[in-house]
Amino acid sequence: MWALCSYLFDRFRFEKGKDGIGNALAAKKAFITNRIGDFGLLVAMFLIFWNFGSLDFSTVFAAAPQVQPRTLLPCC
Repeated sequence: MWALCSYLFDRFRFEKGKDGIGNALAAKKAFITNRIGDFGLLVAMFLIFWNFGSLDFSTVFAAAPQVQPRTLLPCC
């Protein structure tokens, strides 16, 4: 939802910018940047759930001291 709001905000600003398409370029860049950030958040949530079996803060924080640092990232 945030990506859509950012896209629409940048797309319909008053100044057109370079060649009259500056707003469209800024909106496209904002949308793609937000999609990349959303994907990173999704990966982080998956890793937390995979390691702790829950996304609940109290469960994760209670189990965090017992987890070895090497098991948090399976790719390392």
